[in-house]
Amino acid sequence: MHSPFRRIAISLRVLLVIVTALLATGCGPAFSPEHPLAIRVIIPSELDALPLQLGVERGYFADEGLAVTVIAEHDQYTGVHTLVGGGADLAFGAGTIVVESAYRGLDVKILAEAGWLGERTAAIVVRGDGSVPDLAALAGRTIGAPSPGSQDRLLAQARLDNDSDAVPSARVEWVLMDMSERTASRLANRDADAVVLREPWLTDAVRAHGFIALAYLGDTSIIHPTSVYVATTGWTKKHPDAVAAFQRALHRAARDLQDDRAAFDALAARHLNLAPDTAARMGIPVYPTSGPSVLQLQRIPNLMQRYGILAEPYRVTPLVLASRP
Repeated sequence: MHSPFRRIAISLRVLLVIVTALLATGCGPAFSPEHPLAIRVIIPSELDALPLQLGVERGYFADEGLAVTVIAEHDQYTGVHTLVGGGADLAFGAGTIVVESAYRGLDVKILAEAGWLGERTAAIVVRGDGSVPDLAALAGRTIGAPSPGSQDRLLAQARLDNDSDAVPSARVEWVLMDMSERTASRLANRDADAVVLREPWLTDAVRAHGFIALAYLGDTSIIHPTSVYVATTGWTKKHPDAVAAFQRALHRAARDLQDDRAAFDALAARHLNLAPDTAARMGIPVYPTSGPSVLQLQRIPNLMQRYGILAEPYRVTPLVLASRP
């Protein structure tokens, strides 16, 4: 028969095992700067992805115990599906792409906002020949924009419909155009009367072709998230501490870019293959330094439902992971 002291010792060891197991379940595998957790992150060459690039370069993720490997992928639908298929741990995606994917049943969780629409980062652009003097003159005219449901097109539609002096978006003929450096040439060739352009092509197009930014899509009174980072439910449950570490490192890099325009210019020129003077002239997104925010992210499905992309109201609350200290 065991002595009382031995029974207490055994009970304490059992308790220790249980507590250790619970901690392991709640916090995921241990990691540190000396023993980092490897994570693969899919990103495109986009302004909104620059804080992640800066965080990698300055060692902010390494400081948090994360060894980040960047996987380049231009197509964000492909990136999100690659993530869900196990080809990466995190992926960057436009807000509309992520909401549409989740709405259709894809397993994604939003762990961070990558960027918000800047005041001068996207615009409805026209030729400088005076053929379209204002937004009202677009009635019955053509606007080149990406596909229906794309973020750029939805924001342009909202810009027109929210302006009492503009033509309603339903009275404009929308011409399908991809968003790239070729868009400016198509406007110059009169394939449309106006186009929707965003950085990093907007500034170059205005300067090189003498175009006019007729109306910027950003509104300083409304925060509109444009892109996010997502992971699968399984990954976030296995690595809750890594989620928090990723958020801290990303927000640290975002603060650097918000406070240091020279750092932004150098990073944009290097990662987006821009001329230094182009990087220095263009509009900069707003880089979130906290969150993710359900209130702000809810604006994405609201906009999608407004223009018929979603058939019914959709709440993002189940998708969004709260930020941790």
